[in-house]
Amino acid sequence: VRFEAPIRRHSDRDAAEEAVRRRWGVEGPFVFHVGSLEPRKGLDVLVEAAALAAGDGAPWRLVLAGASGFKGERIEALARGSDACDLLGPVGEEELVELMRAAGAFAAPAVYEGFGIAPLEAMACGTPVVIAAGSGGLEEVSGPAAIVVAERTARAWRAALEEALTRARGQ
Repeated sequence: VRFEAPIRRHSDRDAAEEAVRRRWGVEGPFVFHVGSLEPRKGLDVLVEAAALAAGDGAPWRLVLAGASGFKGERIEALARGSDACDLLGPVGEEELVELMRAAGAFAAPAVYEGFGIAPLEAMACGTPVVIAAGSGGLEEVSGPAAIVVAERTARAWRAALEEALTRARGQ
């Protein structure tokens, strides 16, 4: 078996940010999540955290990529109704790499996740990762490299995401 996915590694973050700005109009710092849009992914807390931050004038946005999943209509409606969230839909491999490289942070707030390859891909791109505690394999896979959020509240997630965004600026 030959693995042919694009190599994910530290690269020119400025070029990735420019590509994301041109393709989707996303400017400034953003938190990224990729995966199916469904309740078990815990995305409601991310949308709420982004709205809370935007209400206080924080400069970052939430960018969600992925197809609608099982019972994903509510998550999509919540994201579409938020002024602090961009919903991209499915993206290709090269676009995914650009998004991961350009993101200020990657978020995985899943209620349950069996393995969690996306946080590892984000880390391989040099992007700080924030994961949910007690969500299956995320903590085991990401280890101490990720910021772990124990509470499922918008305030707790906002604080962790802003810590990750600060780490990204320090790179």
